[in-house]
Amino acid sequence: MEKSEFISKYKVSIVAFTILTQLLPQMTIFFSDLCLLLSCFLYGKFHKKIILFFLPFFFISILIILFQNHDTKSVLSTFRVFLAINFVLLIQDLSYHQSSKLLRISLTFIIMLTLGFNLFGLLDPEIYKKLISLYHGEYRAVEDLSTVAELVMGNRLSSFFGTPAISGFFHSFLIIFILMILFNKKYLLLTFVLPTIYLSGKLSLSSIIDNLYIVILLTFFFFACVKKYKLQFFFLALIPLTLTCTTFLLFANETSFFYQEINKISGWRVSLEGNHYPVFLNMGVYEFFFGYDIEGLAKFKKPLGDNSFLTKLFIGGIFYYIAYIYFIVSSYIKIYEIYCKDKLDKFFFILFFSLMSFVEFGLTGYSLSQVSILTLLLFCLFLNMKNKKI
Repeated sequence: MEKSEFISKYKVSIVAFTILTQLLPQMTIFFSDLCLLLSCFLYGKFHKKIILFFLPFFFISILIILFQNHDTKSVLSTFRVFLAINFVLLIQDLSYHQSSKLLRISLTFIIMLTLGFNLFGLLDPEIYKKLISLYHGEYRAVEDLSTVAELVMGNRLSSFFGTPAISGFFHSFLIIFILMILFNKKYLLLTFVLPTIYLSGKLSLSSIIDNLYIVILLTFFFFACVKKYKLQFFFLALIPLTLTCTTFLLFANETSFFYQEINKISGWRVSLEGNHYPVFLNMGVYEFFFGYDIEGLAKFKKPLGDNSFLTKLFIGGIFYYIAYIYFIVSSYIKIYEIYCKDKLDKFFFILFFSLMSFVEFGLTGYSLSQVSILTLLLFCLFLNMKNKKI
């Protein structure tokens, strides 16, 4: 069977497989990434422009692995965003009916799974603990060597995700996505789903869903004021850098109103008592441009993980971060140009990108395991279905 015939025959199955494996128990470390890599390999198509956008980031990443002596996994895990973005560009090969069927089935299953886990957590915490352990494994030690299950066992429920923050992000995405469907399709049944998803998200106690209304309002005014879509992506991508540097350099004072409000929004991820501040303060010219090597980071306590901008700055310096942002902005502009055909689609896609940029202030929003591919796939499936019907 020729390659084109294989893709034509199995493309729907490959997309369905990709969605399903992001929702299955993560049976090993990087399970969802390996399945995404397999899907890209099976599809066998890579967008030339996406590859060109990715090359500077890839080149600097390889240099970091070779000369900075960093844990290879901490650098290679950021490559998942390349696979995710490339894969969603293949969605345009699907027909209206294929996109519609995949979307209806996957969205229904995702909502049931997302709400179902938290329902078990409310009714029987012990069953929830077993379920979340099945999905993420007791081997995953986090925060003072407690397991994932123990971390989320208290008053915080993270659905089927490994941390409450990721759960808060995904619930926030679902709210935006369902609002987009409602504005476009007027499916009244979904109006009853919205408050349920919001209440489920609130169980995570994540600052992301608590401040979703701020993201929506600010994005609405930003979208109205900045007309050129390329500038919209560029400025939104700079949110983590701008807020982090403003907080640490200008308002590094616990009595400052700005410091207090920013930390409430970020879940105290730019706190002066946190792991990032001393590392940031100790950066010299060399560290700013090229990052720390593994020995330089070792003298600080857990400086990586809670702020995407600072994590990349510490690992590879400002050039590493610029290459990453260049890839993200250029790639999302390409996705936007392919899938967004009317003003409403454009607004919701910018809102989606805005949410991820705010999440980058803490988590690695653009390249989160599972979530990055799930959110992009759902968005592009809906937009492709809408475009093919016109």
